[in-house]
Amino acid sequence: MLRFKCVHNTKLNKTFICCFLALIIVLQFTFPTNVAAEPTSPLLLYEEKLTEPVTEGVKYDRFKKFTADGWFTIHLLTVNNKENDLHIDTLIPEKGISSPEQLSSMVRKNGAVAGINGDFFNTGDNTFTIGPIVKSGELISNPDKSGNMGVISITKDGKSFLEKWSWQGIVNFPDGSNANIFSMNKSSLNPGNIMMYTREWSTTSPGKEKNKYDDYIEVVVENNKVMEIREKAQSVSIPENGFILTGRGAGYQRLKQKLQLGDYVEVEICSSPNWQELSAAIGGGAVLVRDGAVLPEFSHNIAGRHPRTAIGISEDQSTLYFVVVEGRNPLSRGMEQKDLADFLLSIGAYNALNLDGGGSSLMAVRPLGSENPIIANKLENNFERRIPNGLGIFNTGITGKLDGIKVKTSSERVPVGGEIALTVLGYDESYNPVQVNMDDIDWTVSDELGIFEGSSFIGTKSGRGFITANINGINHKTPIHVLSKPVELAITPTHMNLKPGGSKNLKIYIKDLEGYTAEISPDLLDWKIIGDIGQIDKGKFTANSSNTPLSGAIIAKYTDISTTVLTTVGSVENIIEDFREINNIETLSFPESVITNFEVVSTPELLFHSSVGKLKYDFTADVSTQASYLILGDGIKLPKGTSKLGLWVYGDKGNNHWLRALVSDASGNETNLTFVRNVDWNGWEKVECEIPAGLTHPIALKRIYLVETEEEKMDSGEIYFESLSAFSPPEYDYSLTSTDSKESIDPKNSYVELDDKISKDSFRFTVFGDALVGFNYDSSNYEQILKLYYASLDDNTDFLMFSGKFTDDS
Repeated sequence: MLRFKCVHNTKLNKTFICCFLALIIVLQFTFPTNVAAEPTSPLLLYEEKLTEPVTEGVKYDRFKKFTADGWFTIHLLTVNNKENDLHIDTLIPEKGISSPEQLSSMVRKNGAVAGINGDFFNTGDNTFTIGPIVKSGELISNPDKSGNMGVISITKDGKSFLEKWSWQGIVNFPDGSNANIFSMNKSSLNPGNIMMYTREWSTTSPGKEKNKYDDYIEVVVENNKVMEIREKAQSVSIPENGFILTGRGAGYQRLKQKLQLGDYVEVEICSSPNWQELSAAIGGGAVLVRDGAVLPEFSHNIAGRHPRTAIGISEDQSTLYFVVVEGRNPLSRGMEQKDLADFLLSIGAYNALNLDGGGSSLMAVRPLGSENPIIANKLENNFERRIPNGLGIFNTGITGKLDGIKVKTSSERVPVGGEIALTVLGYDESYNPVQVNMDDIDWTVSDELGIFEGSSFIGTKSGRGFITANINGINHKTPIHVLSKPVELAITPTHMNLKPGGSKNLKIYIKDLEGYTAEISPDLLDWKIIGDIGQIDKGKFTANSSNTPLSGAIIAKYTDISTTVLTTVGSVENIIEDFREINNIETLSFPESVITNFEVVSTPELLFHSSVGKLKYDFTADVSTQASYLILGDGIKLPKGTSKLGLWVYGDKGNNHWLRALVSDASGNETNLTFVRNVDWNGWEKVECEIPAGLTHPIALKRIYLVETEEEKMDSGEIYFESLSAFSPPEYDYSLTSTDSKESIDPKNSYVELDDKISKDSFRFTVFGDALVGFNYDSSNYEQILKLYYASLDDNTDFLMFSGKFTDDS
């Protein structure tokens, strides 16, 4: 690890609306029990809390709160800073901070037991953090120069504090002069600046690949000796015991004039607080809580309800709080920064810092008894974002002998005859994982609900009870529910379309008389395939490889109940625009100086029809990015399940431009698609573009356009279109639908007469369904809701619940 000389040392000195899956509007509220809430927090209606130790001195809590502001899911790691075997350190990607990595990977590779994401970061060609980084006592990157961003710093004796940083980097030349280093391991290179890169940035320098300038220089320094001076050269390896200085403009001139091969170079880096007294530090956003109070204004504020990450410090510095709040999902709205500050204050934080949030909000936690941490929070779009740094919690203690076990089941419910897998995880007295030999486990189940075969439980009798694992007097039990007689069979997916030769694993469930469901093995079912659509084996359906579109069904039967999965294979191509008429097609130019024209003309070469569409463009007025658009009215609605688009293009005048399309989905998300990057052929050719799987139907094709981004390719010409098509699944054959289920009545869903004497703790409520609350909603419907509201008041109703849909713009 490279070490630097430091030239000075600065000492560390009403009525409410809530969302519960569907909308619940609570118009009056009187519950028989009192619910306490923090004065600055929304009224708490319901809370679930899961608590589990991670290691000695580290506890994980997950809160699911239903409040007057809606649902919130919060993840909390509470760290005892006085625990001798614990320490906090910075996590950075294995390949350097310019190559972001998933938090789960960084935590696992570094041997941490838990961790959270860290600093805000630039997402350009090269990733870099906004704030400073200190890892294992070494300075890796400099702080932000704006002064708006806070930093969490941890001293070598374990004390934590929040401060804004300042720094100075100086390179001393052999002639006694010196120059400022603008930044360390950050990618922006402005004329006149000198930058510094170490191995913590990457294994290689930026090089001319990232800096296409005539006045760009890189100086390779190893063991303080100039080894290479490179001008406008490709990237080069950064020495393990050295660094690279880069410069442009005046920075280029300074380095070129002052340094020669073999020269001795010294770099001095100092900061306030002094980085040499720290073991770890990362940048963040605003300080949220200072000296036990929420700040009235935040120096850096990201407005709105979003996923959030923060770190808090107790007043005596004995405890650290790592917090991640989920957001942008039905069970957690996300928080404003003020909400986050209030929560941190409520759990004991005396000082607290906001970290990067949104899709970057991540918490990795090692489950009790497990070897590897997993991401605890729900990921945005089910995708774990790569990030440039984080904070990890490490336990350096020695693993002891087995002190406890934890039973995990593949499911808590199983049908009679069904099977679930059992796993036993062991841990020592410090909650660190200990290997358990499954052959040494003695299994028992209450009320003889089933039998054990190896590490599997097979249900033999309906009922509820517990499975108990015992090893050398150490035991743990977990609940089990063996379902009653099945009355309904279900398979997911209920409908499916596969590509020729594609496959899909089916999940099969039964429902019993009381409405409980459990997954069942496909081996217990009788299967039948209707149509030449494919084969099924152990619940995995594989489609036939025929290019002919196919439609059929999969029928599954269990005892005397059955269900059907309607299935199609391949796709059908349908023409959605032939360009033989204008059909509300308009043009748009970007920028306005671009000349764009569309007309229906005679085909330059007969393909299918004598008339085709002609897009004429002129990109010669400018050198910046330019485009000519066809606006397809309000959009062409694509058939449900459309997987790709096809378009015949006459390319004589395409001139290597980029042909693209724009689609929007049901959520209003717009996505740009590429038909072809370069139209570089003569005559007619068919191009296609895939529709991303994540888009929600209905999907509309809004635009087709020709675009150019390269200065040397700005010209004029025309391009011809014919037969725009959509590839979508064949129609399902609903005549094949056959589902047998048993009519059933839940024995627990019965009418009960109320006593004449009503308890003083009772309450009355009325439930209404199919309510919609939205922006610009029909006022007469609101009037009807109000009539119901006032009528219920006269009937002594304590509250009303309207189930339906609540839109974000309400």
